[in-house]
Amino acid sequence: MQASDLAEVARVTDVAFGRIIGQMTGREVTAPVMPRLLFSTRLAADPAGCFVAIGESNDVTGAVFSIARGTLGWFGPLAVSPEAQGRGVGQALIAACLAGLRERGVLLVGLETFAESPFHVHLYSKFGFRPSWTGLGFRRKIAPVPMPAHVTANGGLPSLDFVYEGLDVRTEAALAAALGVGTTFVTDGGVAICHFAPTFEDSATGFVPFVAATSRPAFDNLLDAAEHECGERGLGVLFVRVPGSSWRTIDGLVARGYRSGRVELRMKLGARPDYDRGDIFYGDNWL
Repeated sequence: MQASDLAEVARVTDVAFGRIIGQMTGREVTAPVMPRLLFSTRLAADPAGCFVAIGESNDVTGAVFSIARGTLGWFGPLAVSPEAQGRGVGQALIAACLAGLRERGVLLVGLETFAESPFHVHLYSKFGFRPSWTGLGFRRKIAPVPMPAHVTANGGLPSLDFVYEGLDVRTEAALAAALGVGTTFVTDGGVAICHFAPTFEDSATGFVPFVAATSRPAFDNLLDAAEHECGERGLGVLFVRVPGSSWRTIDGLVARGYRSGRVELRMKLGARPDYDRGDIFYGDNWL
């Protein structure tokens, strides 16, 4: 994928996802399904992991994004133009994506898909992915909160081996600062990336694509920092995604007033797929 492909990639993705959502909900989806910053920031985060399929007329017929976080990777969104579906385009994109992730040392690959869609579950199962997990979104209205004293912004990141050995989000953290879309907060025992620009949610909502902490105090400090900075920038809501098996994280969010929304099906392929069932505080985004 090249930057010059992004306009067509966005169009194909909106059409494909709009049709799927319409079929599942019975309502027409006319507005852009995904914010435009999502496409450019994901391509910038991992250009080697993003692919397009080109049709006979030299037009984009499908696209997939992926991100390698050291030994842990994920891909999405994957989209195929409705007129090109049923021709193996999606499978070719997945195969190229997985080959690239493996070449770069990724040991575990994940994705999220619609639990209501047997087609998608079957498609990913062809490659060995297994559906045994969930991903949950949590959000709350932001109330004024002071910046915690023990948190620094855009500093050096600690080792994340306590989550998954070899996990590395330094590229995404550096990119958020370089593109001006977010800040990375670091405290003793944890790190969180917070986006203030609409890379996944709307322009009034802050988004935490990654948070990991070894203790509840560290987790609370990181969320305090994200909520404070979002409030300073005039945002009204903070959105966090977490694995459904990370009970301590969910308990911590609920205690802070966060409420859950849509649940997606997580599918995984590779080594140590249950890494997120431990006693750490952890949230990530695979959509």
